[in-house]
This record gives sequence, structure tokens and C-alpha cells, in this order.
Amino acid sequence: MILKHVFAIQSTLLDIPFRLWTPFTAGKESRLKWRIARTLLLVYWIWCFIILIFMALKAGESVLFEPHGSKISPIVRVLAGIPNFFLTLRGNLVLLILAVRKDTMAELLQNMECLVYKFVPGNSSRSKTRKWLALNSGLTLYCLTMFAAIQILSWTHGLEFEKYTLNSYYSLNPLPFIIPVWVFITFQVCFMYCPYFLSQVLLSGTIVMGSIMDDCSRILNKKLKSLDERFRGLVECSKATGKQWVIGLDEMDSLAGEVELLIADRAALFQFNEKLNSYFGWLLFVSYVSDVCASAGMLAVLVADAEPSHYQFAAKLLGAIGFLSFATVLYIPLALSTESASKTASYVYIATNTAYPLFGKNYSIRLREVLNDLRSMSTTFPIDFLASGFFHIERRFIVTTITLLASFGILLVEFLGNEESIKGRPATIDLSSILNVTGLGSAIFKNPQNDTTIKLVPHKHE
Repeated sequence: MILKHVFAIQSTLLDIPFRLWTPFTAGKESRLKWRIARTLLLVYWIWCFIILIFMALKAGESVLFEPHGSKISPIVRVLAGIPNFFLTLRGNLVLLILAVRKDTMAELLQNMECLVYKFVPGNSSRSKTRKWLALNSGLTLYCLTMFAAIQILSWTHGLEFEKYTLNSYYSLNPLPFIIPVWVFITFQVCFMYCPYFLSQVLLSGTIVMGSIMDDCSRILNKKLKSLDERFRGLVECSKATGKQWVIGLDEMDSLAGEVELLIADRAALFQFNEKLNSYFGWLLFVSYVSDVCASAGMLAVLVADAEPSHYQFAAKLLGAIGFLSFATVLYIPLALSTESASKTASYVYIATNTAYPLFGKNYSIRLREVLNDLRSMSTTFPIDFLASGFFHIERRFIVTTITLLASFGILLVEFLGNEESIKGRPATIDLSSILNVTGLGSAIFKNPQNDTTIKLVPHKHE
């Protein structure tokens, strides 16, 4: 199988030890091994669900009970509890849905194997395989390193701010338990972050499948451009000779046969896109919503500036950048695939218009009909990626997400500034401290002559 090595990361990480990738094969393996894997998955999911309930209780406690002397805004306390909760929720949902569904990604991979054999020529299959493998490895490695860096900096910042060490004891409020800090971190890694990372691995595989569809659409578009050039040459030859028709019936049948093959290719691409949306549209929806909510929470703690430590700015900035990239950059291959598929309709339209002068004889009826069928298929059955039918993943989708999150950050800064002004004290949000990366923030938000930081001044009521 060509794609077996491309998705080796997914098959390894999702099959060991829970068998979330490869389905059970009767007669080729012991049913006992399958049951053991599913029992381990059930026990693991129960622990993950307990951690999810704990995170929900902890988030609720931070909202309802304001710590004495706390200067953190209530809305910041609400948003600050969002990232960990949604990461845990996403991991739980992905594990649960994968365990319940009978169809697995391995079955979808078999359909994609047929699609690759249909579209990709044998002489270029090796280079395409290397490209897809590099994309899959790069996405997985980026998600792992970025998420690990975010959590390590977050732990370091939290330990310094709370004045804890790894051997200190951590109170599991609102539960009446006390455990060492290192045990709490271990529980977070095992039952919060590992399920989230597995969901990212599965998402990476889905994105790579979208990239493979992008390459197939590009190959189909090249065939359409070649057909258009052939039509254009026939039209020019017809004009040069002053005749309405210069080719015979056999040539006409050959052209119609080529168009019928293109119709079959387009139909195969659409059918696989439908299966991919049916199998993993829920994954795109859950992943996108959780990462957007986590990004909003990280933006809130970034602008709040309420937990001073040496690692405060680095931890919060890296967290905001990381989750923003998870919610936007990861979906670029899917958006490119949608654009490549949408160009097919325009290429069909151009080819049909080019061949229009050739539709003058009765024996050109078949060619005209198959071109119209291809044109109708391209417009009636579009190829795009749907997140459970809630939204389409395309370029406007990514731009809109970035715009909304940026607007949310700006509105949050204004809201916190107005809240401080109403309380009768100067606003504590110093924009230069938020954007002060290699001195750029200071250069923008400070006057170089008197070094006066711009602050929000409260309105004086009469």
C-alpha cells in the first residue's frame, strides 16, 4: 500500500494500546486482544471523564468564589478556565466517538488508496508519497512541540507564581483532597493532554487526506486544461481552413470518451469527499470549536497581566500564538483543497465555451452532452470540507476566524480598561507590556523623549 507509510504515525499512536485505527479482523487475530484493548480504553476514558468533571468544578469555583483580595476581573476568571476544560472535553469526545464508531480511519484509507491509484501516475507516486509523509510528520511534530512548550512554560510560571515546588502539596479544590504537585502534573499529562494530543494526531491525518485530495484535484484540473487546449487548437484549425468541421467521427468519439473519463474521476473525488465529511466532519467541528475557545481563554490571560512571574509573558504569549495557529494554520491545507476543487468548475466552463464552435453537426451531440454533464456535476456537487454541516472550511473561514479572535482581544482590552476606570483607579492594562517583544512594544507605545507610558485615564464624574 502506497499510503501505509504516510499514515504510520496515526496507525502507531492510535492502535497502541487502544486499537482506534485498525478494525478487528475475524480469523486473523485473537478476539481476546481486541477485548483487552477495548477494556483498557474504557478504564482510561473513565479516568479522563473524572478529570473533566474536576476541571468543570474547578472552573465553576473560580467563577463563583472570588479569592480574597483578587484583582482579576470576573470575565478573565471565566475565560482563564476555558482552555484546560475544552482541551479535556475534546480529548474525551474524540476517544468516545472513535470507540463507538464501527467504521475506522483504516477503512477510509483503503478508499483513498484507490483514489491515489486512479489519479496519481506511477512515475510520480513516490515523490507524492514523500510529500504527504513530510506534511504528516511536520504537522504532528509541530503540534507536539508547540503544545509541550506551552504546558512546560505554563507549569513553570504557575510554580513560581504560587511559590510551589514539585514536592509541595496541591489542594484539589473544591474536592477535599491534597496531593503532591508532581502527581497532579502527572495526572494532567496522562488524562488531559494525552487524549488531546491523540485528537491532534487524528486531525493531522484528516488534514493530510485533504492535501491528497488537493493533489488529485490539481491533476484533474491539468487534464481539463489540456482538453481545453485541444479544443482551442481544433477551433483555430477550423477558422484557418474556413470550414465548420475538420475532424471525423472517430476523433469526436475519442474526445467524448476523454470527457467521460473526467466525469468518472470527478465523481470518484466527490464520493471520497462525502465519505471524509461523513467520517470526520465531527472531528473538524470539535477540534475547531475547542481550539477557538482555548485561544479566547489564552488571549484573556494574556491581556489581564494579573499573575506576575519571570515566565508570565512568555508562557501566555506562546499559549496564545500556539492555540491561534491550531485554530487557523492547521486548516490551510483543507482550504487549499477546497479552492483547487472549486477551480474545476471554472476550467469546465472555459473548455465548454472553447468547444462551442465545434457543436455544429449532429454527430457532435454526444460531446456536447458529456461536457454539459461534467459542467453540471462540477456546479451541483461541489467538493468542500464540512464541519458536521456547521461551516465550510475555506480561505474566508480562516480569515474570519483570525479577524474574530483579533477583534475579541481588542474588545477585551477595552472592556478591562473601562472596568478599571469605573472602579476609580487607573487602568492596569499597559499595552507596551503586552506587545513588548524585542523592544518593539516600547518603541510604539512609549514616547522616546520623556519615556511616558500611555495609560487609560478614568473619566472624572462631576
